[in-house]
Amino acid sequence: MCETAKTYRIGTVDPRFGITKEELLKASEEAASNWNNAYPTQLLRYDQTGEITINMVFDERQSFLSEIGALESSLEDRESALDLQNQDFDQQAAEFENKLNNLNKTIQEWNEKGGAPPEQYNKIVAEQKILKQEAERLNNLARELNRSVASFNVEVGQVNKAVSSFNETLTEKPEGGLFIGSENRIEIYINESRKDLNRILAHEMGHAIGIGHVANPNSIMYPESNDQSKLSNEDIAALIEVCEGEKVFDLILLKLNTLEFNF
Repeated sequence: MCETAKTYRIGTVDPRFGITKEELLKASEEAASNWNNAYPTQLLRYDQTGEITINMVFDERQSFLSEIGALESSLEDRESALDLQNQDFDQQAAEFENKLNNLNKTIQEWNEKGGAPPEQYNKIVAEQKILKQEAERLNNLARELNRSVASFNVEVGQVNKAVSSFNETLTEKPEGGLFIGSENRIEIYINESRKDLNRILAHEMGHAIGIGHVANPNSIMYPESNDQSKLSNEDIAALIEVCEGEKVFDLILLKLNTLEFNF
């Protein structure tokens, strides 16, 4: 099994993943290098007519991920815009409060003097009118901001709902990928990031070599999703067991074939 490299090729890539065949090939080569670098002989090699076909199959898992990604991107833009609007509102409100305090101080000073002369009185009345209009404008702006925040919260709820649906889907279909040995086929169902794609590819390639799952959660061959990008000691031990175990078996067969039995 490990004396001759297994060959793989790129099959179909659903365009909804947002990845080209060339990019999938690059990711596959990077994933294969994990195993190739861990063993003296080459274990996996790309070939246009390779025996193992790698396909990217779009289903509800990637559909939810794409929806979540679009919603989160929209939320980030909305949140940034709301932050700027709130900062601008706070600045305008502070300026208004400063003007109002100055006007009240002026009124108090004139009241302490027994009243303002007609010219000053008219000026104060004009400033009061301007500030009243400013207060109405700020109140309208505050109401608009509140509506925007409410709409933002609705979008947050949509993201949470999509995440919940995604988690439910993963409960039923937890695999990010699958090696179908009877058909020599690797199917990839999730493309969340390049790092995650490489991990899934490396995991399924491990199965293609003949490696099963390992118990260490920080391993490529751990059965559940993780952030591991390099082979663990357990991964390498499992690889050696598969490759060296087969060599020992072949050696025993060879010895048996050379023995002569006298009856």
